[in-house]
Amino acid sequence: MNTPNTELSFRRSKPIDFNWLLELRRDKMNPHLIAAGFTPEEQTHRDAVQTDFGDAMILQLNGADIGVIKVIKTTKPWHFRHIQIAPEFQARGLGTIALNRMLEKLPLLQQVLFLMYSE
Repeated sequence: MNTPNTELSFRRSKPIDFNWLLELRRDKMNPHLIAAGFTPEEQTHRDAVQTDFGDAMILQLNGADIGVIKVIKTTKPWHFRHIQIAPEFQARGLGTIALNRMLEKLPLLQQVLFLMYSE
């Protein structure tokens, strides 16, 4: 885990982020979809980015956008939808740091965060 002198922060997504999030999703999901025998569909990507858009938090490293984490807090228990880190920022432990910070925000004994993992 190589994260020297880094400042990881979160900010709410804005409409202007949509195209960047769409590109991030394509980059991250297309190889998995193709490997599983599916044809990536643009509308499916668009729908996924738009779904719960207001719950998307942009991850920033030293002020630069590097990924997204989507946690739906309007449900009880909270629902962790996904985390995506841009390829050039992967393998540094940043996703783990971001997820741990989200877990720290959980109101003790009031919310549960379900983590769903699939390969």
